[in-house]
Amino acid sequence: MSVIDKALDLGKALTETDEYKQMQKAEAAMGQDAEARKLVTDFQNLHKAYQRMQSMGHKIEEEHMDKLREMHGRMMTNSLIKEYEEARSKFDNLLTEVNSKINQGMGQGQEGSCGNGG
Repeated sequence: MSVIDKALDLGKALTETDEYKQMQKAEAAMGQDAEARKLVTDFQNLHKAYQRMQSMGHKIEEEHMDKLREMHGRMMTNSLIKEYEEARSKFDNLLTEVNSKINQGMGQGQEGSCGNGG
């Protein structure tokens, strides 16, 4: 079995974890709710607009950041969005653990030392 085959198996195994299933369930619930979709879309649109401004050389002012933080706070008051974010965070933690084990298997220890070209 090649390394690529093992990676494919690992990806499939990850989709069978409780963390992944909870994240998918929470994402589907969030996607079915019009208010949650609007909050997420509005936040993403504002974030992208600020990124475009920045890429064109404009300075992002503190008032812009305040507005973005306010929108994020409003978004996180929605229970479906909050549930999704918590589920995604748990899955991200699992991926971090998996990556740590891969690094450990490569002889990089638990720290994932970058000093060895990694």
